[in-house]
Amino acid sequence: MTERVIERRMPLEFTDGTTLPPVLLRWTADDPAAVVLRFDAGSVEPGDSPDWVFARDLLLTGLVEFVGSGDVQVWPVRAQMALHIALGRGGEKVTVRLPWAAVQVFLHRTCLLVQPGAETYDVDGLITQLMEGAR
Repeated sequence: MTERVIERRMPLEFTDGTTLPPVLLRWTADDPAAVVLRFDAGSVEPGDSPDWVFARDLLLTGLVEFVGSGDVQVWPVRAQMALHIALGRGGEKVTVRLPWAAVQVFLHRTCLLVQPGAETYDVDGLITQLMEGAR
């Protein structure tokens, strides 16, 4: 059976070194272009945590160079072997640090299942969902 969901818990800290509860990176084959970053991964029920959903390509590019504008920006900090992610809404922004190698392993596993650029979408199914939600 083909793996459909990839999850990886990893340590999280602010860029000043303050440690936070671990986060969960989550990817599903049903939405292969997206990655979910779930805060407080071990201490709350799904739906109770602040989730950030952004493009897998953003993380892939962020492993090697600065990428992003607007709400999410990602860049590597090689001296720290870290990946910095700046998240912002409404003028407020926070930057967190994840272990570069852990993110790279997570993304490698997703790419083994669905190569970047090979993502497909069920447009008819999406339209049906939207129409049912409008009723």
